Amino acid sequence: MPGDFWGGALVAASDGLALAPALEQARLVREGEVSPVELVEAYAGRIEVPDGRIGAYLTLCLDRALDEARAAQEAVARHDASLPPFHGVPISIKDLYDTAGVRTTYGSGAYADHVPAAPGPAHMLSQRGPIDRTVADAAALLDVMAGPAPGDPWWAPAPPRPFLADARAEDARGFRIAVTTTAIAPVDVAAANAEAVREAAALLESLGHSIREEAPPAGEDLLYRFPVLWAVTMASREPRPDLKLVEPLNGELIRMGDATSAPDYHQGHGGGFGALGVVLFVAPAWSAERFPWGVSDFVAMTIGGWCIGSAVLAWQAAHTWRWRSGPSTSRCCWGRWR
Repeated sequence: MPGDFWGGALVAASDGLALAPALEQARLVREGEVSPVELVEAYAGRIEVPDGRIGAYLTLCLDRALDEARAAQEAVARHDASLPPFHGVPISIKDLYDTAGVRTTYGSGAYADHVPAAPGPAHMLSQRGPIDRTVADAAALLDVMAGPAPGDPWWAPAPPRPFLADARAEDARGFRIAVTTTAIAPVDVAAANAEAVREAAALLESLGHSIREEAPPAGEDLLYRFPVLWAVTMASREPRPDLKLVEPLNGELIRMGDATSAPDYHQGHGGGFGALGVVLFVAPAWSAERFPWGVSDFVAMTIGGWCIGSAVLAWQAAHTWRWRSGPSTSRCCWGRWR
């Protein structure tokens, strides 16, 4: 392509396509209004111009993406009725999840040259959830990913109608939602966080849902369970990193994980993970002071958000939805984003 292909007006023209909802992109591809190759090129232009300043993408596989896009276009030209819902729509994978043949660094220089031979479990991506522009996109992706995976001891039956249909239905209201602005530890909740909870609750109530104030039971010992879980996770990662190449905090976590016994790990994993996240998220200053190593308020809040999300997704995976072992989307743009 010419060196100035992504410059000026062409970039502006491609922005609308690259930023369109995934369902709209899929429709355009399916109806022949846009080719998968044009979508990849639009994404590439959108990435190239600002990414030197933002640094959101770590590894780009544009040649591979274009090859897959051409194959996807051939399927469209054959009028294949079995095309999956997101056929020809580009996708980016966060640099924390293994993708076969694509460099995966986990955000660490210790893994700068790590290229997994096999992909990570497909259900990991679905449990972590997609980053979407619309509720409809999120629901449609859930329709693609939800379902039992090999080895699941139990799973919920399929919903009576697709998640996308639920998201678009006028009768999609009446959920029972519990909220709390009370921390599980005896601390004051940050005013801005409490206000955000109240605003979200008021909005949900205005949409016809039932809101109830209820705090989960918990104890302060939950604050000390997370380091055990985090440390064992770090120590269990393969390939094992050279400790001289990791940050001091991560090195200490790996050593802590090495020294953790199975009973200690089991005790740390037992319940309360989400409640721990609530403490860290709503009272970050108090929580940061009680970590066995120095962390900032922001890091404590970030860890709290991760705990809450992991607890919710784990509960969903065990009691509500189970994820299929293989993705049903057609991937034509591979990238690693930070």
